[in-house]
Amino acid sequence: MSRSKARSISSTKGVAAITLVLAMSATACGGSDRRDAESGGGAQGVTDEAIKIGGSFPFSGPYATFSNASQGVAACFAAANEDGGVNGRQIEYTAADDAYDPARLAANAREAVEQEQVAAFMSFGGTNVAIQPYMNENQVPHIVLAGNAEFSRVEEFPFTHAWWPDLSWEAEAVTGYVVDHPEEFPDPKIGLITLNNTLADSHIAGIEAALGGDAATVFPEANRLRVEPTLADWTSQLNQLQAAGVNVLYMNPGTAGQANAIKYIDQIDWPVKVILYSGGTSIKTNLEPAGLAAAEGVYGAAWLKDPSDSRWADDEGMQRYREVIEQYGEGADADLAVTANGYGACQAVLATLESLGDEEITSDAFNEAWMAIEGETSDVLVDGADLTAGESGRLVHEYQILQFDGTSWQGVGDLIDVYEAGIAE
Repeated sequence: MSRSKARSISSTKGVAAITLVLAMSATACGGSDRRDAESGGGAQGVTDEAIKIGGSFPFSGPYATFSNASQGVAACFAAANEDGGVNGRQIEYTAADDAYDPARLAANAREAVEQEQVAAFMSFGGTNVAIQPYMNENQVPHIVLAGNAEFSRVEEFPFTHAWWPDLSWEAEAVTGYVVDHPEEFPDPKIGLITLNNTLADSHIAGIEAALGGDAATVFPEANRLRVEPTLADWTSQLNQLQAAGVNVLYMNPGTAGQANAIKYIDQIDWPVKVILYSGGTSIKTNLEPAGLAAAEGVYGAAWLKDPSDSRWADDEGMQRYREVIEQYGEGADADLAVTANGYGACQAVLATLESLGDEEITSDAFNEAWMAIEGETSDVLVDGADLTAGESGRLVHEYQILQFDGTSWQGVGDLIDVYEAGIAE
């Protein structure tokens, strides 16, 4: 299994079958029997001196850029270690390559839990749905960088927590903004181009929730188009939606297809209002490949500061983030939003562990501390936002609607708190 090492710490559809294999493995290995305390700790991977955390990210394959998320995690932990660690303990972090392959992710999870005996596990993407049963059977806190609604099921899977907010929340908040601003979005006819996975279900559910009884007419089934992540040419999908009279177009993949779509919309002079998923709004990653002039006027939602946006150049939190990545990131690209994502997830884990103080660190204690987080700050959240756990176990709950002016994102409207708006609890 390929691994990436750091200085003092390490850096960095067959789902049903994989879930079955993992469940069998958990049963065979005794599951919670491995949670017996080691010296100085109440859970595996915890000693008087260290806390062992594992990870799985795509260091290779089509999503290899997300290896920067793991490097952001590693850099943040390294900086914490340099500052004395967490309540006197050092963080030992090791991440393995899964190439965004569910089978490799499953193998990495088994090795981390059964061989490396980690206290917690961090990973990326919707492929983690496959390992939820296994991680929860083994009672290993599982922090996922993903927006899929499946990671909000804390009653069924109490040890899995998503760092990213639920995409359905974002879709409902953004659609609410569209409906409430007819001067910007007169008589909206909504279309969606989405990855062909459960993100699509989350996005659709949020739009429908905001539209209520008008969903069938404003957002008909025929305007909900799914694409594979490898598809780079969406011309036929765009032509179909244009012919259907769509004047508000949501896109959530953030892939090469999205960049080419923005170019094509500009070329054919289609006056559609484009709204990007927060995970696809990076100026460097998503807009520059499309051409900044072509992207002018595009809308988006954000809960994370875009490191490649000049508006954050003098922001104190982003300056701290850049200092950490420069010193400990070992080649990580500080301009990438995915790097900031990993850094932010690490800050959430550190806040959880630090809140335990001298309390014995167990899986249950970690979970309770995560679910009790309220009003915590983070260097990478948009202005005015904080980390507060809701019933879903997600900490991020505030969005800023944005519009791109050709150079930088500009905020429009007020910060939207999904708790206060009644979108989530």
